[in-house]
Amino acid sequence: MSRRECRELVVLVLVACVSAIPADAALASFAGVEGKIAFTKVGAAPEIYVVNSVDAMPTSLGRSPIVGSSPRWSPHGTRLVFVSERDGNAELYSVSANGLGEERLTHNGLPDLHPSWTEDGVEIIFQRRTGAGAEIYSLDAESGAATRLTRNRQADSDPAAAPNARWLVFSRRGDLYKMTLEGKRVTRLTRGRAVDSQPAWSTAGARVAFVRTAGPDSDLYLVNANGRGLRSLTATSGRVESSPTWSPAGDKILFRACTSASVCQLYVVNADGTAERPLAGGAGVDGEDPDWQALSHRRDWDADAEFFFLPNNRNPSPDPWGDTTWSYLYSDSFAHDPATYHLLPEYATFDPNRESWVLSGFVNLLISGVRSPQLLVLHPWGGRVQGSGRNAVLGWRSPIDGQVTVTGTIRLPGLGECAVGSGALWSVDKGGTVLQSGALPTAGSATLDLPVSISRGESIYFVWDAGWDSLCDSGALELRITQ
Repeated sequence: MSRRECRELVVLVLVACVSAIPADAALASFAGVEGKIAFTKVGAAPEIYVVNSVDAMPTSLGRSPIVGSSPRWSPHGTRLVFVSERDGNAELYSVSANGLGEERLTHNGLPDLHPSWTEDGVEIIFQRRTGAGAEIYSLDAESGAATRLTRNRQADSDPAAAPNARWLVFSRRGDLYKMTLEGKRVTRLTRGRAVDSQPAWSTAGARVAFVRTAGPDSDLYLVNANGRGLRSLTATSGRVESSPTWSPAGDKILFRACTSASVCQLYVVNADGTAERPLAGGAGVDGEDPDWQALSHRRDWDADAEFFFLPNNRNPSPDPWGDTTWSYLYSDSFAHDPATYHLLPEYATFDPNRESWVLSGFVNLLISGVRSPQLLVLHPWGGRVQGSGRNAVLGWRSPIDGQVTVTGTIRLPGLGECAVGSGALWSVDKGGTVLQSGALPTAGSATLDLPVSISRGESIYFVWDAGWDSLCDSGALELRITQ
């Protein structure tokens, strides 16, 4: 994993009653766009699942569920740190937002728990040991070096790093404390007979949400970062609340509430204590240790470059933020019509530099070849003369609403295995509407710079047609979509 968040692993993968509290969103250092919510699904083994805040269908992180718990998003939403006991001991791991690139971060015989990223994504704050021996540590996410921050006869637990400052908050003897990331300037934030735990910084670092347990119930509270302004956020009899986490915009708090050992649900409440409602439209989503992903305000989907860094055999495939965007398709009609587009079913690796999606028993329809600059090579072998009409299609399904720009270059590469024919046709489509199209003669090329207004779930397609001959006209494509 890279040294700083801005240089994190780049992967492509084709296809919370108070009043008059100021909003945190304008001060947020983390990105303010709401992404997915990661949580632990409890079963025979805990697994990490994700759900959109308005979508009722949780899905596992990655093709196969990631075995782990306590998932925490990195500052820019491209990675998760989590805890796994797969080797019999709780250790820290990380994985990209699309479920790829899993990496073990700690290796020792002591349990490592409750991870939390620092604002730069360079360090991970966590708890080592349990019970009276629990202490707070800092982990260099690149080197794996761990530094002990607390040395106390009482347990120090539940650490959480601030999103915009060199501070962390933690629990000690049932009260909340804060200190610097270097373990200095320890300051008490709360006191009393109740037990305060599970602190979570607001997006701007001005407040801390936490769980206060007094008797059989647990409720959510807020306190300012200076220890003042203690306020109750929820007060619901007969309900145990836990795991508060803030929305990226800082205006909502997500938490878990249980009315019995087996009846639990995730809820969202405004930061002023109003408008509590179940997550995802009341669909009954349950999960432990939820965390809300923050996304960049602007994103970049680079098809031709990112594909080679981490060859991927999922179709459709997730992008670096875990959204299913890219897909390899073929067309069974002469018309550029999404109704005739189908996912390519089979993936093959020929050598370290060549991967291909194929239609079994027919032809290779999309091949990648590592060159400089890196590009995608589309092979709609067969062409219309052979009667197939099966165009090679690269599809991108939008995870956002708004304006994007499609840029890139398409050219005839003149590969040795394909003779250059009389020309080839290309088209950029949104749904069944042609946005831009053209034909390439021998050694020809074309550039794209196309603004497109799009809604979440709509698709943009790049269609490559072999033309009217049977000479296997190949297209070399560099394609980028930016927000």
